[in-house]
Amino acid sequence: MGIRPISPDDAPALQAFHGALSDASIYLRYFAPHPELSEADVRRLTRVDYHDRVALIALDGGEIVGVGRFDRLDENCAEVAFLVRDDRQGRGIGSALLQRLVDAALDRGISQVVAEVLPQNGRMMTVFAHRGLPLRRRYEDGVVRLVMDLYRAPDAKMSQ
Repeated sequence: MGIRPISPDDAPALQAFHGALSDASIYLRYFAPHPELSEADVRRLTRVDYHDRVALIALDGGEIVGVGRFDRLDENCAEVAFLVRDDRQGRGIGSALLQRLVDAALDRGISQVVAEVLPQNGRMMTVFAHRGLPLRRRYEDGVVRLVMDLYRAPDAKMSQ
């Protein structure tokens, strides 16, 4: 499995990925039924500037098995989201996407990420909790808002 930035050329594979998702996974990600990605959705997801918007895909055998992204909300904060294909959930793909998104956020001067998660999406909350960074949770209007403060661990080579 590999993770790389998404590109407009990934549009057909992104459509196929979305089409393979269960209704439950789609609902947990979008908070509503979303059976198809519109052309506008595909453009928004595949055309990012890699400064204020970053999107990554996890690939296995040329197929997209996970998608992650962040959108900068202000100078220091970004909203992060990711989705893993049903048959690949629980295998560390979400954690790997989150790690890469955190690294990308830090590289762009972002010091905090937020995510809005439905209370029944325990897997997503577990991915954030196991990241090991300070995490605050707030329940409001039927949604759990996760706020994670970011920092880069000191490089061992630099401390020598």
